[in-house]
Amino acid sequence: MGESIKFNILTILPKYFYYVILILIFSVAFTLYLQYQNITQPIREIVGTKEPVQATFQAFYLVIASVLFAILILFLLIKKKILIIQYIFVYTFSIGVFILFFLFSQPLKHLLLKSFPNVTFPLIFILILFFSSLLLFGIFKAKNIHIQNHSLIIVSCIFGSIIGGILEFIQLAIFLIVLSLYDIFAVSVGPIGKIIDRIEPSENAGNSQRFSSAEFDYVRGMFLELDKIEIGIGDIVLYSALLSNTLSIFSFKVFLAIIGISIGGFLTIFLLNKFKRLPGLPLPVFITLAFLFFL
Repeated sequence: MGESIKFNILTILPKYFYYVILILIFSVAFTLYLQYQNITQPIREIVGTKEPVQATFQAFYLVIASVLFAILILFLLIKKKILIIQYIFVYTFSIGVFILFFLFSQPLKHLLLKSFPNVTFPLIFILILFFSSLLLFGIFKAKNIHIQNHSLIIVSCIFGSIIGGILEFIQLAIFLIVLSLYDIFAVSVGPIGKIIDRIEPSENAGNSQRFSSAEFDYVRGMFLELDKIEIGIGDIVLYSALLSNTLSIFSFKVFLAIIGISIGGFLTIFLLNKFKRLPGLPLPVFITLAFLFFL
């Protein structure tokens, strides 16, 4: 897979486990809030399924959408349409964050309607806009990498806790297995690997197909940065979803999910000393699901 990434694993691991603990704390907090306020359960009754065949078809539809999106981004990279890529990332992400904050704010809206019915909607809108903008600024604009990483984790755990809350366990497990298999293909020989090749700095300064890192400020906001290692936001969202789902359905097994994700992440980081890049999903997902199914 090319030259391996050189880094000090003893420096990386404390940071990695710190962020794993943060993901755990935020995932648990958001999941308990969603359960207590009964926000995700009505949605689960609509979109959730315990039928493996139906869940498998849903997972394949999700993979097809991921492939098409990756191909679109790769095409825009080839054409050097950087501004369009930035708009796609920023605006779709911003709309998603705004919608999720709106969902989270429903209990507050009902509470305010009882006392301030005339100003409830504008007040909720202002609060959602403020907190969404604060986190989005931290992700896409903040120069401090710690602010960027913490903002990214909070937003990812909001996404993950909702996904974990609205899906049945077998449904999420099938999603994760199918997405992990796709992740292996996409990162090694598929479109994601080719996208990374074009984003990463070129070893040959004359290579016109590469781009400077400054051109990818918005794209880099989609990764949790640990020195030379980058963890995609999709991986963080799915780690959080797995923790959230386990907590909401098998609360007594949540510690197994924590251990599985930690071991899988450690092994992935360790193997990066030997390989140029590795997908972030397969090892944490397969180890965690093995623990949940067989322990």
